[in-house]
Amino acid sequence: MRSSDPKVSGASFPIPPSSDETLVALAESLGLKKEVVEPCFSGRRALERVLTDIYDAQESGVQTAPSFIVLQAGKGTMLRGTKPAEAFVSTLRKFLDAANAEKPKAAEASK
Repeated sequence: MRSSDPKVSGASFPIPPSSDETLVALAESLGLKKEVVEPCFSGRRALERVLTDIYDAQESGVQTAPSFIVLQAGKGTMLRGTKPAEAFVSTLRKFLDAANAEKPKAAEASK
C-alpha cells in the first residue's frame, strides 16, 4: 500500500487521477454501485440541485453549517451551529404550544 492510499472504514483503495473518480471509488468501497454514483458527477442535475439548495439557504439567512430552520404557519426560527438535542426539543415545544394556543382562537372565529 502506498502512503497516499486513504483508509476508509478499514478498507484501502488507490487514489484515481481525478477527484470524481476518487469519490466514485470511495462510494464503491462503502458498498454503493458505481452505475448509480457516476451520473451524479457526469450530469448537471446534481450540481443544479446543490446550487438551488445553496441559494435557498442564503435567501433564508443561513450563514453557517449546520443550520436548521423550523417553520410553522409561515413563522420560523433558525438554530445555527451545533446544538444539543434539548435545543431542538425546546424549539419544537414552543411551536407546538403556539399552535395549540391558536386552535381555540380559530374555533371561535369559525363560529
